[in-house]
Amino acid sequence: MKIEITYKEMPKLRPISIPTKGKSFFGGIYVWMFKVRTWEVVDDWVYEIDGVEYVIRTGFIFDGASIPRSFWHILNPIGILLIPGLIHDWAYKYAGLERVTKITTRKIHSETISMNQADSDSLFYQTAVSINGLKFVNWLAYKSLRLFGFFAWNKHRKGG
Repeated sequence: MKIEITYKEMPKLRPISIPTKGKSFFGGIYVWMFKVRTWEVVDDWVYEIDGVEYVIRTGFIFDGASIPRSFWHILNPIGILLIPGLIHDWAYKYAGLERVTKITTRKIHSETISMNQADSDSLFYQTAVSINGLKFVNWLAYKSLRLFGFFAWNKHRKGG
């Protein structure tokens, strides 16, 4: 299955500080080594999948693609996988996507389109291929999601 992802502009994001200040020396090193920067969406971001509009809402916080730090020199979590990671993180958190039903001058109205974990992971792969075209790299990221993504999926189902 091949999909087409389009958007008029990149999402507007605000980096959230990594909390090293006030930590002990070793505590600061631990945070620096093992915490991942998170990003906040500062304006509703509208994108299209096969011509259907979806929205990621202002205030959503995500961490990009979940790439182990030891591989960041090869594949940056906020590089070519930024958009697929953003859409995937939303789908994991809310078990679906927000399809736009109406846009007015004041508000974007939407409805939730439910997804399971496998569909969310497949969407990640298809989004990545549509955006960056690197099938092998995207396949590796997808296979990692299929192997380890259940930790994050289950965390969100438990309210985490």
